[in-house]
Amino acid sequence: MKPQLTTRKALNHTPPTWVSHAEVFFISINSHPRGKNQLANQKNGYGIVESAKYYHLHQKWYCRLLVVMPDHLHVLASFPADVNLKTFVSSWKRYLANNNGIQWQRDFFDHRIRNDENLDDKVK
Repeated sequence: MKPQLTTRKALNHTPPTWVSHAEVFFISINSHPRGKNQLANQKNGYGIVESAKYYHLHQKWYCRLLVVMPDHLHVLASFPADVNLKTFVSSWKRYLANNNGIQWQRDFFDHRIRNDENLDDKVK
């Protein structure tokens, strides 16, 4: 008999109402399958960076740092008041999947940066 796999809980990406829209979030997004280089190649790396720049210039987010690794990426960003974090990341992932053929794991991880020391740790 095969062991039952547990179902991963969906993360709640809605910041509390008292969190300022200027807050910086650390976001990690994984490709699927892990271990396969889908992101750190000329075509997809360029597409990721160009789309991040486009969204930044059009004030969909304020991207402070983007690090592209072979099978995942990290972002430090803040968002305007009218942009929902989960909706934005889901839309960006869908765009990159459709235009670059990137396969993503379901969901993403986010962490609100609470102070300068925490921000420095994430940048390093």
